[in-house]
Amino acid sequence: MTERVGEPIQSETRQGIVPQIKLGRRRTPFSKSVLTRETEILSTRTRDAEGKPIKGTGLKRGPVTRFERGEIVRAYRLIRGQIDDATQAAAVNFASGQDEAGFQALEVKLGAKDFLAKFRRKARKTEADLDILNRQLYDNEKRISIDDPELGGKHEVSVIILDLKSPEERAKDPRPTIVNLPGFLSNAHNDAAFSMAWALAGYQVGTIANLGNEMSVSPADWLRLMGEDGTLRLHANLNKQVIHKLQEDPNPKFRIGKKISLVGTSRGAAVALEMASDPSFETEDVVVAEPVTVIDKGTAKQIVDFMIREGIGSMLTAEKRAKAVASETFPTVSKQPSLLEIGKVLGPILSKRQITDEKLTAINPRRSYQIWLGADSKVTGGEATMRPFIRMEKERRRLHPDAIPLEVHMVEGGHHDMPYSHSLGLVYEALGNHSRTRKEVTRHTLDGLSNSAAQSILRGEKAA
Repeated sequence: MTERVGEPIQSETRQGIVPQIKLGRRRTPFSKSVLTRETEILSTRTRDAEGKPIKGTGLKRGPVTRFERGEIVRAYRLIRGQIDDATQAAAVNFASGQDEAGFQALEVKLGAKDFLAKFRRKARKTEADLDILNRQLYDNEKRISIDDPELGGKHEVSVIILDLKSPEERAKDPRPTIVNLPGFLSNAHNDAAFSMAWALAGYQVGTIANLGNEMSVSPADWLRLMGEDGTLRLHANLNKQVIHKLQEDPNPKFRIGKKISLVGTSRGAAVALEMASDPSFETEDVVVAEPVTVIDKGTAKQIVDFMIREGIGSMLTAEKRAKAVASETFPTVSKQPSLLEIGKVLGPILSKRQITDEKLTAINPRRSYQIWLGADSKVTGGEATMRPFIRMEKERRRLHPDAIPLEVHMVEGGHHDMPYSHSLGLVYEALGNHSRTRKEVTRHTLDGLSNSAAQSILRGEKAA
């Protein structure tokens, strides 16, 4: 999609002496001790994280922003601790006549101080960007009116635009707009971890609220009509109309580019694939994570896997609660059918195979085509969902000789919440992989994907 830019922060001292200790399950330079308590990951007691408003606004920072800022503060304290330890070690060694050991301790101290300065400089910029994006979740919402007889009449679809560039800067940026389609009944607030990751990477991101979400207004008959149709077609068509209206919006704050890239998670990923399979709908990139409806599962099994086997797992750690379960507070403008009513209709649709072999062979983005799967996902089954893509790739390339090769990325240890818990790492890898030699299947480890802005900074990743 776009090549990586920028040099990583160098962690080596002049003698190459770098202690390697973990930061919240991540191995990073200049950390003081191994922190394994998951309850410490979501630090609500760190600076500016106790529900205080963003400076100059009445808005409180949401769970994702608080998590990211808390991790930055924690990393900073760990590096400071390394400096203090090295200072003390040098003093003790010199006092006892161990000059060589004393000089080595000073080398560690000097390297850590230089590293700390670089880290803090990047962290300040990231913290400021996070506050801008947190504010945009409220300031940059627009409801797009779509009159669609197939879906019962008039819809007011909530769209939130995240963009760290000014409209003037954006007009000069040749990159496509990221159109993000979130998961089941979600909007940009539920999806903050994923959408913010793309925005931190420098993209304009438009997140379209999922059908049935309370930030949008839908006609009374939409659910019945979706059930009667039994496919993702109507939802895909609605999104296409929303995109067209955003491209023609007179307000540059909400206008998106003519070139778009489709990204999405779970149900949103499935709708993105449905849209991309329409030959008349042009897209630069298709990058989807944990798409459902690629295989048949059965309604009862899908509900158990999604609500219980994966849902309970997402509640067990503070990090996952912040990114995949908790939500930024968002305004509700409509009363939608109950979760039970929606589940009765959409459950059978989302547990049945919708992305058929024919549709898989029709997908032909211009620049990159990536499928991201968690190997341990109970919802998609990882390898089970991968197989249809691999099986039909030869036929897809036969039908489209100039097609961009498919890239499947399998994340070992990844679950259905992987696109949220490790969104920054996923986005960074997605943006870089096209410039390498493509593999049909690339295997990652979950620990290999950054889970926070602090981790991305430490690794020198541009997405931070």
